[in-house]
Amino acid sequence: AGNTWTFGTAGGDTGLVSALAVDPVTPSTLYSGTPSGRLYKSIDGGAHWARSDTGLPGYQINTIAVAPSNTLTVYAGTALSGVYRSSDGGASWSYAGLASYYINGLAVDPTNSSLVYCAIGNPYTIGGAIYMSSNAGAWWTSIIDSGNADMFTSVVVDPTRPQDVYVGDWALAYTQ
Repeated sequence: AGNTWTFGTAGGDTGLVSALAVDPVTPSTLYSGTPSGRLYKSIDGGAHWARSDTGLPGYQINTIAVAPSNTLTVYAGTALSGVYRSSDGGASWSYAGLASYYINGLAVDPTNSSLVYCAIGNPYTIGGAIYMSSNAGAWWTSIIDSGNADMFTSVVVDPTRPQDVYVGDWALAYTQ
């Protein structure tokens, strides 16, 4: 895998892509986010793309996560406008919390589409945190707060051991 690459587009925007996600159950379904706040969806492996951002605020899309246990549930993290959730495969979006935060990473528990982890950190300021929501973003709890030390850049959940959550910052990786 990875020996042959084919150039493609990821939507009709400027060509810049700031986030990508693949549906873990139907890998021909892809999501692409752009710096201009648009989100596109492809259901044919990237051959064709359609805008899928109704309800998104127009801020840069930094991260996209598809819930493995219910792939109609998709989360998008933005720059300075928080987290958004779709329960219809990206057709429409609703606000899911953490306004004014720079969302760098999102991960969804593989067995529970309401359990979401979020990596926060603004590249222009100091400090970051990892938040967790057990109710699809209705409320969030800080589970790691770096104070003024780190900007968290990523978060992943082990698909075979969901109790293992890994987060990264500019220099280190952490595990729960």
